[in-house]
Amino acid sequence: MDYFSHPFMSNSKLSSYARELGLIPEISDKNQFDNYRLGTLFDLLITEPERVDRLNGKLIGTDYSFTKEEFNKSSKMASSFYKSAIYTKIKPFDLEFQKEIYDENFKLFGLPIPFKAKLDIYLPGWVLDIKTTDAT
Repeated sequence: MDYFSHPFMSNSKLSSYARELGLIPEISDKNQFDNYRLGTLFDLLITEPERVDRLNGKLIGTDYSFTKEEFNKSSKMASSFYKSAIYTKIKPFDLEFQKEIYDENFKLFGLPIPFKAKLDIYLPGWVLDIKTTDAT
């Protein structure tokens, strides 16, 4: 079964429900949307570079398109990530990018909730979540 159609709960589903209930704001502001779009580009440059169509300025599987300047800036950011102290230390190990995990007995406030997650970078004992800004 495809990760996005899997019935288990995820952070994305929880965020969607919270938006529907008015607990967190919609991503309606153009600046917020652009930040999300650019964060997606940066994330995919590192974790799924095969989904980046540099020739046409698009990401495969999305409606997002990018200017040459946006691609250049994100590529420089990805290069900085590859030179970072943490990445150079973990690079020799068997890293898994976009690892999917499923847990039927995840507990939330003591209640079991079938949970799924798609981890940016996974190494046994480590999970790295790639962000370009502060995120909750």
